[in-house]
Amino acid sequence: MSTAVAQLALRRIAPLWLALCVCGILAATALSSRGDSNESGALARQGLWTLATILVSTLLAFRAASAAARLSRTEYDFAGATPMSRVGWFFSCWSGALAASLGAVFVAALCGEFAARFDTPCPREVSLAPAPERGVLDGREPLRWSVDARAGETLRLPLTFLAIEPTAELRWEAVRGEQRSQTLCTLARPMALELAAPEGEGLVELTLARTAGGAIALLTGERMQRLVPAGSARQSAFVLGAHAFLAWAAFTALALGLATWIGPGLAATLALALQLLGWLVGDAFATDATTLGALLRALEVAGHGIVPAWPPLGAWMHAALCVSIGSLAFVRGFGRRCGGVR
Repeated sequence: MSTAVAQLALRRIAPLWLALCVCGILAATALSSRGDSNESGALARQGLWTLATILVSTLLAFRAASAAARLSRTEYDFAGATPMSRVGWFFSCWSGALAASLGAVFVAALCGEFAARFDTPCPREVSLAPAPERGVLDGREPLRWSVDARAGETLRLPLTFLAIEPTAELRWEAVRGEQRSQTLCTLARPMALELAAPEGEGLVELTLARTAGGAIALLTGERMQRLVPAGSARQSAFVLGAHAFLAWAAFTALALGLATWIGPGLAATLALALQLLGWLVGDAFATDATTLGALLRALEVAGHGIVPAWPPLGAWMHAALCVSIGSLAFVRGFGRRCGGVR
């Protein structure tokens, strides 16, 4: 691995003029979308990071692919004369891409917190817990299930509202041993219910029922959130930064490898499209096992004023797989001409 090659890759992937343009766009967006309350601040943070995800992902993938294609084809004679292995060339180029990604994370975090404006205590997501599949609250049988939750945690369950009648009265109850907690609410729109987990040890038995009203409530997913108090809403910047950096690392590794076999534009497009394959299996799989799915879900959670959970193990494994595939493609294709072998 060569520091000089990493610096060269960084200059080609993120030249000064492009870095200034991205900074200007994000800064202008942050200035124009500053929140005036906790809720609008969370949405402003989510919007800024969403823009950064779209903009930076596209640019990094294309610029990384262009840099790899240039080295592999037009500068192969120079590269081949350098006493460094092809694996060293890949990780040197990838290091430059990671440096560009880290810079983009810093700018996005700075602009996102400027746009959010407010720093207040908020909950932090610990993990997800199972919920009933296709749960329907129509006044007949209540929904019953159990979950492993610690004392001090808050359970959050999103619901969809079907306005057959104006409202529905709901009761959500949690029982653990002799301890009990419950929440009552009037559902008149899609919303999320929150319930404190009772003290004690063992599983928490949950019961959710419609007690009055004619509207129907549906569970929007098969999982609910487990939340704990967080010290500051600004923790979201660090968590979103980790998700974004992991996703951009996977994008650029694939783009570097694919560009030695196909054109830069197609390589960048394919590197981004491969991240979407997880949704063919399902939303839960995509968010648990892909870097892009975990990032998009973290953005959704942050928009509700909740600090997202750190990237799951599946996302780290997916990033490692992308790096492995990218490095293998780069090593086998480095110096290869389009349509033939050098």
